[in-house]
Amino acid sequence: MAVLAETVHEWLDGIHNKRLSTASSAENFKFHKSRIRHLSGPGTFPEKDDGFGQGGVLYWMSRDQRVQDNWAFIYAQRLAMKFEVPLHVCFCLVPAYQADTLRQFAFMIGGLTEVEQVCIMYI
Repeated sequence: MAVLAETVHEWLDGIHNKRLSTASSAENFKFHKSRIRHLSGPGTFPEKDDGFGQGGVLYWMSRDQRVQDNWAFIYAQRLAMKFEVPLHVCFCLVPAYQADTLRQFAFMIGGLTEVEQVCIMYI
């Protein structure tokens, strides 16, 4: 079992190193602008000189409950860095969550706890 654990850790380290070799920061990460949809409409995003940057960037987490390999999260990071404002992550957990089982709900909460820990590392 120890050999398997070492193999898994080596594999995870390899993924981490590949990410770092791709871009050292979200600011340098290359992505396609076609992946971005501004909810306020095209061309309506403010520039730094427009007085934007007095609050922060809110990333509304929903389907992709992870930090790594999450295009929307990477874009939110880039915006926060560009405007030199905090990045806030919000996940709306509704009281009547429609999980099939308590096990699925617990799995989701565990994953969100991991997201929180990763976000704290970036502070």
